[in-house]
Amino acid sequence: MVFARLQRVQREPSVFRKIMLGFVVSCLAAVPMWIASVLSAGGQRTSALWVLLCLAMLATSELLVLALAPSELTRLAPTTRRGQWLSYWFVAQAVGNLLGGWLHF
Repeated sequence: MVFARLQRVQREPSVFRKIMLGFVVSCLAAVPMWIASVLSAGGQRTSALWVLLCLAMLATSELLVLALAPSELTRLAPTTRRGQWLSYWFVAQAVGNLLGGWLHF
């Protein structure tokens, strides 16, 4: 909805900037959790809305990156290798998820 409104006034950012915005929002998603931890430093309870804000930021960043990056990748790849480059994208995601799972435990 935001990008549709920006498109109407000819101020819509490029796909690359949208992807970068998704990465920035993903990095900033830890800030609400940090704020909640500072507020609860004395053993005080904090609102669960901090977690919901963090999850909303992560969901927004996923929508920006995971929806736009594969389409941009197929647009930039040579026409004879589009499927190959798209498979590289999904393999990189699988490896990242695997490493994230290993590091979690």
